[in-house]
Amino acid sequence: HLKYHTQIHVRSRRGKNSHGSKISGIEPLPGEDKLLITSNDSRVRLYNLRDLTLACKYKGCVNTSSQIKASFSHDGRYVICGSEDHCVYIWKTFPEVTKFPSTRRDRNENYESFTAHTSVVTAAVFAPVPGFFCW
Repeated sequence: HLKYHTQIHVRSRRGKNSHGSKISGIEPLPGEDKLLITSNDSRVRLYNLRDLTLACKYKGCVNTSSQIKASFSHDGRYVICGSEDHCVYIWKTFPEVTKFPSTRRDRNENYESFTAHTSVVTAAVFAPVPGFFCW
């Protein structure tokens, strides 16, 4: 059975989303104490469960009213998420350290995207085994 432990406020610190938004997806990072949260403020957030801090915020996708859930690649190195703008977005889970000291390591706005459909993309996942193709 489940036991209540604590709660995390999934919201922006200021602005129109500071009141919080609907959570549309929850995904654990395999082998680590981290949790990926997708919400209806067009953000995907990675939380550290050891100290309940925000480890990274992934920006780019659009999710204001859909039940969209981000997920990890099989090795946890990438995050993938559908979007209301008909695209799929892919980020590195842990952004590379840059030589610029002003770069925030808890924000990841660097992504790859592609148009995947003519409608809202509510689900996007990586193939479970790299190099595996179905014909």
